[in-house]
Formats: sequence, structure tokens, C-alpha cells
Amino acid sequence: MRLTRIEQENRDYFSYLCPDSLLNDDGLFKLGVIDDEDYACSMCVIGIGDSLAHIRWIMTDPGSREKGAATFLIDNVLELLKDTGVDGIDVRFMSSDEDLDDFLEERGFLVDEDTGIYSIPIPDLVYSREMEQIAGSIGASRHTKPFPDDDAVRGKLIRKLSESFQTDPYVFDGISPKYSAIYYDTGSHPSGVICVSESGDKDLYVNYLFSDGGINCIGELATALYDAILQSGSLPENLIFTDRDDRSITLMERLTGIDRDEYRIPGHLYALMLF
Repeated sequence: MRLTRIEQENRDYFSYLCPDSLLNDDGLFKLGVIDDEDYACSMCVIGIGDSLAHIRWIMTDPGSREKGAATFLIDNVLELLKDTGVDGIDVRFMSSDEDLDDFLEERGFLVDEDTGIYSIPIPDLVYSREMEQIAGSIGASRHTKPFPDDDAVRGKLIRKLSESFQTDPYVFDGISPKYSAIYYDTGSHPSGVICVSESGDKDLYVNYLFSDGGINCIGELATALYDAILQSGSLPENLIFTDRDDRSITLMERLTGIDRDEYRIPGHLYALMLF
């Protein structure tokens, strides 16, 4: 077996193992395994942050499993990443992903269930009385601006926002300018942001939400998303997000009047290895 970097000239060989959106994203690092019969049999997609690397996708051809391809891949990935200066690597996956939890634990990862992932039906949010009142109170005077459509301009802005909010640029991957917004304080300094990507055909996923803690900031960010959803023409089905400190889900409970356990998505696992 041999390891190869997946780039434009060889990505077609691995296309059956990975979604096009990840395979064609040049901002992500992709590695694959070629077996002894010159068959592309395993691959992974990695995002590199300031402190952690994130495995975005890992897949082995079912016909090549139990033959060492995945072990060869992950062992080489770990060795390469240790030389990049990151502190560790994480993986997010589903409990239904064919014994991936056991595979990662055997290689030294700590694996646990992620209980902080929620899915809010969009109608629960946009047709709630509380949300309508918040949007009405904001009025026409806004401190939020959408992300630019131009890729180069947006990329430059994201680098500045990453420094300003001291977060990995990874959280801005794949965001939709249509649904994402930045809040600027009275000094025209970015002090809040909501980054939303389109997950599949009908869902929205909140990559990242940060506010300065002020009522105006969170209210305007929520209203910017609310307006974008109503103006989208075709109402998305669900708003999916991860909440580590209970702030977002507490807000959603207030807006919809529905207990958070009704929105919690089970079966999500999280694996972490620190170097």
C-alpha cells in the first residue's frame, strides 16, 4: 500500500469514496491509499485549524475493509499531522458509522457522545411570536452586514474575522453568504457573527455563532437570519447547530416555547486525540 495526496489530477480515482463538495474543496487537505493492485481504496479529508486538525470525512471501500487500508491511512495521517504543529485531531461522526468508534478508540482516540447538537424545525422559529417581536423591535436600523459574494473578498474578510474572534478559520468553511451575517458595533468593529451553511437541499447548519453578549448584537444576528430565511423563497426545513455552553439552545427555547430535549439529535459521536 502507498499513501498519496489527492489533488486535481488524481481526484477522480477517489470520487466514489467522497462527496463532491468535500473532494473539490481546495481549502481542505485530502489523503488517499492505493493498494497493491493500484486500486484507490481509502481516503480522508482534513481541515487544518490553528490548534486542531479536523477529519471531515473518512471512508474505505467496503471490499477493502479488514485488509489494513484504514489503519495504514490513519497511522500515516497522525504522523503527518504531528509535524504540522497542531495540538491534536478530532473527528465527528454518527453511531451508525460501522464500528468507527471502536476503530478510533483502538488507535488512541477518546470517544464520547456529543449531546449538544440540535435541530430546530424552521417554522417553529420563524413563525414564533417571540421572533416576530424581536424582528419588529430591531426595525430598519441595522448594524449587521451580509458576507460578500465574491470569494476573494470573502476570504480576506474571513481571515480578519478569525483574528478578531480568535477562532479557527475552519468554522467559516462552506458558509452561505445569503444566510450569514456580521454585527458591527458603533465603532464599526465586528463584535458578533453568525455563520450558516446550507446542509443538503433543505437544512441550514450554524457553523459558528459569536456575540459580544449584548442584547442588540444577538437580537440583530437572529433577525438577520430570520429575514434571510423569509426572503429565501423556499423555506428551509431545519436549523441545525452545536451548542457547547447552552446559550443558543436557551435562546431557542425562549423563542419557540419548546423544551430543548425535543430538539436534541441523538447518535452523534466525537473523537479526540491530543499529541
